[in-house]
Amino acid sequence: MKRNTRFEVQVPIEGNDLDGIPSSWSTAGFAWGEFKTISGREYEQAQQMNSTTTHIIKTQYFKGATSAMRLVSNGRVFEVESVYNENERNMFSVWRCQEQD
Repeated sequence: MKRNTRFEVQVPIEGNDLDGIPSSWSTAGFAWGEFKTISGREYEQAQQMNSTTTHIIKTQYFKGATSAMRLVSNGRVFEVESVYNENERNMFSVWRCQEQD
């Protein structure tokens, strides 16, 4: 695995906006890894064009990783859909994410 991208792992802070989305985030730590785009699509919503890109991000193992977290790298925000400990060996965390606009 190429560990050429630094990801900031963030956790939500108490309090949500009207859509149930956390109003602020706190840094839980950092992890080096790589990401791969697995699909992309555009759709029309509320008369605006939006794009959603789904990625698989593989980082060094991040203890306590959950789907409530998000990853940030170079101004790009990745909402975590699921995360797992690859092969249960505490070496790599694999994150399935959607990039946010």
